[in-house]
Amino acid sequence: MQAEDDLSFRNPYTLPARQSARRRSSTRWSAAWVFLLFQAGLGLTIDGIASKISLVRPWLPPFLNEARILNLQVADANVDLAVLRHEHDVSLKVLRRRGDIEIVVVM
Repeated sequence: MQAEDDLSFRNPYTLPARQSARRRSSTRWSAAWVFLLFQAGLGLTIDGIASKISLVRPWLPPFLNEARILNLQVADANVDLAVLRHEHDVSLKVLRRRGDIEIVVVM
């Protein structure tokens, strides 16, 4: 391993150590995976051009009874949504809607 790729090596007379592209990439991935997992579990797709939110076969794990998406902006519209887990399926509750937006749930 080269010294410049090792974050533990730092010359005290230089500017802050450079972070390798490999390390920056893994940091970005670890910050985004929670949102990607959440999006995949809800089957969430957003079409900004058509001003449409779709949830296709949404699912919540047994330890999560409710998930809220607050202040979701799509084009000129803005919504707050709650996904509620039941014994065999989930339901969607629109908590707030401002603007013209279509919300579709496909079970």
